[in-house]
Amino acid sequence: MRTDIHRKGAIIPTDYQYVMSYSLATSQEGWAVPSYNVNCNLDTNHAVKGHTGNCCLIGMFNDPTKKFAKHGSTGKCTICGAAYIYGDVWQHIPTGEYIHVGHDCADKMQSQDRRAFEHGRVKFINGQIRLARLEQFCKDNPGMDVVFAQHDKNHIIADMRSKVMEWGNLSEKQIAFAKKLADTIINPVPVADEPEPLLLKEGRGEYTGRFVNFKGSEGPYGWVTKGLFIVEQDGKQAKIWMTVPSGYGDEKNVEAVIMVALSKGDKAGFYFGNRPKLLKVLDTV
Repeated sequence: MRTDIHRKGAIIPTDYQYVMSYSLATSQEGWAVPSYNVNCNLDTNHAVKGHTGNCCLIGMFNDPTKKFAKHGSTGKCTICGAAYIYGDVWQHIPTGEYIHVGHDCADKMQSQDRRAFEHGRVKFINGQIRLARLEQFCKDNPGMDVVFAQHDKNHIIADMRSKVMEWGNLSEKQIAFAKKLADTIINPVPVADEPEPLLLKEGRGEYTGRFVNFKGSEGPYGWVTKGLFIVEQDGKQAKIWMTVPSGYGDEKNVEAVIMVALSKGDKAGFYFGNRPKLLKVLDTV
């Protein structure tokens, strides 16, 4: 039979002061939820190795100046002996002893402010559940862990990852698209070095080259097709943007000789062509 001062019926609430709160491992929405404020190095609420203080139970246990009462323990109320998930640590002011108190008993003591604990715990638990959803999704969909590892390199992948953490799923089309996006990051297509710019004289002249791109649009005199004409000499390259002359056709990479008036663009080797005239079609490159 207990005769200590902390037992139920003998306790004097005004002799105690609230110190901190903690919660044990449990589950929420079907997900395992770790403890909070029990061990800062485990629940990452803090990251101080071998620490002491009131930040968590381990911090208090590591402090030789703090003495806990004989009765009660982590998850077991010193006052009534009941097991609990959510509890506090209180200090007995006259003796300096600390006791474990379940919230049922603690709520009968003097008032305490657990708002900081509740805010921190909710934020921590929600973060843990989000990570659990992500982990489970990646287990169910092999290869998605590699995809989501690219979230800091692509905002679409980052958005999909966030949706998985929030809802736990993606459609098959979204998964396929995410894998395709990640593949372009992980296995980028080598980009050929840009050739040295070929400098041409402004004014009218004859040039041999080929159209590599077309763009059509409606103009004041009807449909107009413009294109990028590439001229290459000695490993150098000039680009001329102009109206595709009549007779060239709509096939890319057909080598031809064109007479055109040039004006410089904003970059070396880039020109605008005016009044182009097809002189000769040579062959497909």
